Amino acid sequence: MALVEVQNISKRYREGVALDDITFSQERLQKIAITGESGAGKATLFRIISGNLQPDTHQVSGGGEKQ
Repeated sequence: MALVEVQNISKRYREGVALDDITFSQERLQKIAITGESGAGKATLFRIISGNLQPDTHQVSGGGEKQ
């Protein structure tokens, strides 16, 4: 089972699209990097994964539990 699994995350603001259909998984002991220019949606993605921001569409699970 994946440590973190993100499926079809999308988030839009009045100013435009922050995230559009983001999908990935992270296995235990696997390292990943999220890169991009300022305003690309990195902080928005981490806020959604941590549960501090509600996405427009989503499925996030971690440790066997869906958020």
